[in-house]
Amino acid sequence: MALVDPDDPVHTTYAPIFQGGCVWSDGTPVTQRAPDTPCPGIEPTAATNYFPVLRFCGGTCGRGGCTDLFTEYFSHDCVGRSDSRSFGVCAADGVRCSASNVGSVLHNVCSYGYREEWLGADATCLCMVTQPQPDWAEEELGWVVPARSCLEYQRAFPDSVDCRDEEYERVPTPP
Repeated sequence: MALVDPDDPVHTTYAPIFQGGCVWSDGTPVTQRAPDTPCPGIEPTAATNYFPVLRFCGGTCGRGGCTDLFTEYFSHDCVGRSDSRSFGVCAADGVRCSASNVGSVLHNVCSYGYREEWLGADATCLCMVTQPQPDWAEEELGWVVPARSCLEYQRAFPDSVDCRDEEYERVPTPP
């Protein structure tokens, strides 16, 4: 919010660089501070202990990044934070998914043998679509995220998050 306040030193330093203002990871403009929704966390499965990527991130879930399971030098994007969502989800990859590419993107990112070998059931991914969408988007855009992360995020924010499968059908949140 300091970026739009001409009396704030942040405005003087960064306004010329970010002339369009700040945007969230989904491309929507930052118009207000996100609410302080409590972070529910995601417990790792005992079998895989894939905690570094199967988790929420940023905001009320802390500043920790999304470190890869296999190497501490590679991290994934923390996606989904917005004016109405105070924390994000660690993406499985930086590739965006949409109705036109969801089948191939989910297959290319999440269908490799090493994922299933290391992660078991947690190898499955979904396309996490958040609302609102940016004005410039020609079709709905989402991120490839672990399925369990997506469904728990959808549970936390049911009015603005949809988890989509390889046919771009909405996956309901389990009870």
